[in-house]
Amino acid sequence: VASSQPQARRYPPAMMGIAGGAALLVLLVASFLWAAVLHVFVLLAGGRGGFGRSYQIVSMLSVLAPLQALLNWAPGAWPLPTLLGAYLAIGAAERLHQAPPARVRAVFAGLAAFALAFLAF
Repeated sequence: VASSQPQARRYPPAMMGIAGGAALLVLLVASFLWAAVLHVFVLLAGGRGGFGRSYQIVSMLSVLAPLQALLNWAPGAWPLPTLLGAYLAIGAAERLHQAPPARVRAVFAGLAAFALAFLAF
C-alpha cells in the first residue's frame, strides 16, 4: 500500500535534527579546508594576509554555490560561475592579501583554466 507521507516523516524529529547538525558540521569543516587550500595558493602568488582573510574570500565565494547549481542545468552555461569565481577571487586576493596583481592573476587564471578543462571532459 503506497503511503501519502513523505519519506522524511518516517524518521523521528530527533534523528532529523542530528542529521542536520552533522551536515552543518561537515560544511563548517569543509569551509576551513577550502580556506586552507586557497591560502596556500594566495601565498604562492605572493600574498601577505593571514588565514582569516582567506576564510573571508571563501565565505564570499560561497555565494556562488546556488548560481552554480542553477547553471549546471543550462547547457553551455556551467563555466560562468567558475569564471566569475576566479574573477572575484583575484580581486579579493589582491585587496585582502595585498598580493601582486600579475602573480595572483596568473595563479587563479591557471586554476580556473584547469578546473574548466577538468570539468569539460
